[in-house]
Amino acid sequence: MVDWNRLNSAPLHGMKPRVAIVDDHTLFADACRTLLEPSCEVIGTYSDPRLFLSKAEALKPDVAILDLTMPSMNGLATAR
Repeated sequence: MVDWNRLNSAPLHGMKPRVAIVDDHTLFADACRTLLEPSCEVIGTYSDPRLFLSKAEALKPDVAILDLTMPSMNGLATAR
């Protein structure tokens, strides 16, 4: 069984993973941010995937959480 408390408190060599959240539903994106902030560095939330892509190279996220069904560009196309 996984001890989540131990995993969440374990240092990652002094660094938290850098996470970007891309979702057109701001309420969901904000909830993700709140949930992740204790163990991750949330470097931004974006409702427009094209805006995220324009900034991604400079931000260098370790992880991007992508909504699969955004109207302007879906998450799979964004990931590519």
